[in-house]
Amino acid sequence: RESMIIVNAHRVNRGEFPDLRRPQGRKVDFYFVERDDPEEVLGVIKELCADRLSRAFHLDPLDDIQVMTPMHRGVVGVANLNAELQRLLNPRGQEIAQGGRLFRVNDKVMQTSNNYEKEVFNGDIGRIAAIDVEEKNISVRFEDRVADYEWSELDELVLAYAISVHKSQGSEYPAMVVP
Repeated sequence: RESMIIVNAHRVNRGEFPDLRRPQGRKVDFYFVERDDPEEVLGVIKELCADRLSRAFHLDPLDDIQVMTPMHRGVVGVANLNAELQRLLNPRGQEIAQGGRLFRVNDKVMQTSNNYEKEVFNGDIGRIAAIDVEEKNISVRFEDRVADYEWSELDELVLAYAISVHKSQGSEYPAMVVP
């Protein structure tokens, strides 16, 4: 109840600006970095994800840090953030370009619809474990299972370095970055 995340979530829901004071004697769990220019915001997000948060809190940039944004388009929208963070956090490795999207082994991806046959559901996040060009499929490791996708099924997956606030509802993450 005393977490500044909770306090500020309630303030935002009421249309109020977050309380940026540092609570005395309590662990700091909410940080605010003010930038007005979208390119500067992008730079801060990249720095936080690739270096500052992982170093300060011993977090894995792919497994522990989730970027959530209210927008799909623009410099700090889902599409651009995913492309930028993929280049930064997973720049090399076996890859496949399909349907205008680039997937690499170790990419963070999200299932975008329920697939009962594969037992993966809308919003599930996993990591690409393997790409088999000869068999034309991708294996994605979700928490407790691996699901295989044929090329024709890749439209069920999107990069998930950054996700929309809407898609994040009901999920929990060790650290979040929100432009």
